[in-house]
Amino acid sequence: MIKKCVCLILALLFALPAAGCWSYRGLDEMTIVSGIALDKDKETGNYLLSFEFVDLSGSVKENGPESKIIESEGKTIFEAVRNAKKKLRNKLYFGHAQMLIINQDIAKEEDIGSIMDWFMRDGEVRETINMAISREQTAQDIFNAVGIDQKILSIKLRQILETDNKITASTLSMELYNAFETINTPGKDLALAALRTVQNNGVTICEADGIAVFKDRRLVGYLTPEEAKYYLFCIDSVQGGVFTFSHTGEGKDDVTLEINECQTKRSIENRDGQVGIHISVQMYTFLDEIMNPDVQLDDAMIIELEELASKKLRKDIGDLIKKVQSEYGADIFGFGDLIHRTDPQLWDQLKDRWDSLFRTLEVKVETDVHIINTGAICKS
Repeated sequence: MIKKCVCLILALLFALPAAGCWSYRGLDEMTIVSGIALDKDKETGNYLLSFEFVDLSGSVKENGPESKIIESEGKTIFEAVRNAKKKLRNKLYFGHAQMLIINQDIAKEEDIGSIMDWFMRDGEVRETINMAISREQTAQDIFNAVGIDQKILSIKLRQILETDNKITASTLSMELYNAFETINTPGKDLALAALRTVQNNGVTICEADGIAVFKDRRLVGYLTPEEAKYYLFCIDSVQGGVFTFSHTGEGKDDVTLEINECQTKRSIENRDGQVGIHISVQMYTFLDEIMNPDVQLDDAMIIELEELASKKLRKDIGDLIKKVQSEYGADIFGFGDLIHRTDPQLWDQLKDRWDSLFRTLEVKVETDVHIINTGAICKS
């Protein structure tokens, strides 16, 4: 009898978890945060947080989901998060947050690791939230813009960043966990997407604007969207986009190639104690545009175009690397990390001097552009 009672009790205990979620909350009990903008009050030193949240008060079926902004303040980021409850019936829910946008002044003055700390520790915030730097006066300015094709700006911005390397290759998608791993990786500095607002048909909208460069966990400068493209080539992150150059090798660009496939390989060169990096880029493209009707597109011309494209790509990648070395000294390429992973003993010899070595590091760039489809036009 006792055994039967014990078995019955155990069966009931095992059945309880299947009856439902103990922590279940309905949509009417949650304020669903889609994005967070982080600013700071210069007078008080308090953090100013702006939360974009999904507005469920209206008819979602008729108008689609819309968003609203709630502001909060605190001495720490977590205190500012909790203080938002003073203005809301429900607590903020971060399980679906898409974007974390950081004021550029904060990024320049504070360790980005300390900014990420609460977001990494909190059990509700997903580590896949996307990070970016606002180039406007405040981070909230990004949320104050108007969404053209998506009313919830955080969702729109994340989609822009995640698909950019396939379309324009002009910025970077960096999730929280990747950023955290980067700042804790020897021989590697952080790079994040940069955002700004622009005018479009009389309306203020937001757009991606290149890459924010960090050195020792602090923002030190930016790469333009065009420079960002060559950075993506260096780290093997180009999956599409276009590449333009002049069919004569000088003057205005008049040829456009669509990138079909691109692969970048990197290796270490160590000759008699002289360490260098070798970058090899193989790019396969479609010829999409020649803005000069006099160009005769025969086999010889295609080979010439391939050579001109390779030369320009090689020069532009080299120029970008030299700029980052001389102006920022920030190893956003992860060359030090490459040495660390490939030859740990060599890295042990170089790591204490890497800051100075990186600025003079010789980087050889090899490029090979192939035109695999010309989209030939028949002229009658």
